Amino acid sequence: MDAEAGSFAKDIENIPSAATPSIVLASLISNLMATGLPIAILIIYDRVLPNASEYTLGLLTAGVLAALAIDVIIRIARGAIVSHRAARYSHRAFLGVMEKVFAADPRSFQAESTAVHLERLGAIDAIRESRAGYLPQLLVDFPFFVLFVALVFLIGGPLGFVLLAFVGFTAIAAIVSGLSVRSRMEARQANNSAQSNFLTEVLSGISTIKSYAMEPLMKRRYERVMESSATITANLIQGSISAQALTNLVTQAAQISIVAAGSLAVINGGMTIGGIAACMLLTGRALQPLNRASMLWSQYQSVRIAKQRIRELAAMPTIASGGGIVRDSLHGAIEFRDVTFSYSNGRTVFENLSLAVEPAETVLISTRGNWGGRSTLLALAGHILLPDRGTVLYDNVEAEAFDDEWLRSRIAYLGPNPALFEGTIFDNITGFDPSPEHIAEVEDVAEELGLTEAVSKLPMGFQTEVRAGAGDTLPASIRQQIPIVRALARLPDIVLMDECNSNLDRDADDRLRAALARRQTSTTILLVTPRPSFQALAHREITIGSDEVADGAGDDAPAVEVHAELRVVGAGGAAQ
Repeated sequence: MDAEAGSFAKDIENIPSAATPSIVLASLISNLMATGLPIAILIIYDRVLPNASEYTLGLLTAGVLAALAIDVIIRIARGAIVSHRAARYSHRAFLGVMEKVFAADPRSFQAESTAVHLERLGAIDAIRESRAGYLPQLLVDFPFFVLFVALVFLIGGPLGFVLLAFVGFTAIAAIVSGLSVRSRMEARQANNSAQSNFLTEVLSGISTIKSYAMEPLMKRRYERVMESSATITANLIQGSISAQALTNLVTQAAQISIVAAGSLAVINGGMTIGGIAACMLLTGRALQPLNRASMLWSQYQSVRIAKQRIRELAAMPTIASGGGIVRDSLHGAIEFRDVTFSYSNGRTVFENLSLAVEPAETVLISTRGNWGGRSTLLALAGHILLPDRGTVLYDNVEAEAFDDEWLRSRIAYLGPNPALFEGTIFDNITGFDPSPEHIAEVEDVAEELGLTEAVSKLPMGFQTEVRAGAGDTLPASIRQQIPIVRALARLPDIVLMDECNSNLDRDADDRLRAALARRQTSTTILLVTPRPSFQALAHREITIGSDEVADGAGDDAPAVEVHAELRVVGAGGAAQ
């Protein structure tokens, strides 16, 4: 893990701690108030009852009740402070994680399933309980354990050793229980991941499952997943119940042992009855943080797994953003210089690719036979994918030198599978940007592409809700127009058209072609399209073959071998 990833993981794991001065002070007062009851019991048994002092009894009772009330108030206040800090932590942590997600290299991010990413995001809740929840409170309370043990030694003398013996037994039991729980938690995490993957697949592909009558098969798969989940959950619950029962047994055994040993001391004249009662109460109080620590130690095993998930998230490759070059616009020149690109499955798409596109040039990207790579070429040109080696330049400047967010704002990628978001059509075409200037541009482009006319026929117009799955009632043409309008409204300097018009009706298709034609004098356009009407816009054609990339159309186009140096050659055979 590099230094930046390590710093990100540490920030998520460690902000903020609940052991603040206010929490420490509240814990100090609360624990001091807790000593009031045992001391009062000691005085009542040893002083008040033998002397029949009703006045002293009243004062002691009032004092103890006041101490208990203060203790309750302080605990409530401390809980409110911790809850507030936990909420702040969640807010900051989720914002930090989403920044990491938005900056992630799409190739690495998409190599893992949605369920894996959701599991990593869910790890924040476990870490919140660790760093901003009740664990810090326990750590603050734990030192006062020494105070209660010291009071037992002060009042009961050797009874303190009885208490320490049970403390040691509790610590050993907690360690053994925690190690057992850890292996079970790891098994549950793996099972949860499998269950989430299955549910994601089913919910996203429910129409396909129904159309192929695959419901019985999917039910059998889910039964197997849930059978394993039920077994693991049962083991965890059984372990938790056993640990809780053991904790209660130790507490009761400790108090009984204190009473028994104290009774022997009373018989021998070495202790009073009040001392026994006080030591018994102090023993219960001393074991409380230890018992909570025992339970939290088991829970901490899940926190360790959550931290590992955060480290995995932190280790994801990112695209550098911020601090780079920002201009008013790009001229639109694109150059691939010795670019090599492979997907995560090891398939090499381009090797040592070198080609150039001039500003305001319209280039058609085609392939020979069944060879692919057109969409990958556009994604590299759009800074959506990053090359393994080599570099992509814009206006003779390396892409890495630009501010990443600004650079992507100057490039419009029009893909075949447009992404729409929950909200209205208006929200989607504006990209949730409410600025008046942007809305004006959106309205102009929507009118130009005919979306305004098409949407006006809907009952709710631009306020029509965009939904996913079976709830989607938008015509396919409108669904494909929405992201096109959203992209072109940003007035991009480079347009990458990747078969984005497959579902457009005739009028919308003609309007899109006319819109691209109007932009040819000022915008660089790369086209991937089978439609002759759009192909006719191209000034030049780049053809991708199994071993070559060539300028020109058809099998007679001149080409060079790609594995030596992949480059575009002109119609006359000279390298460009």
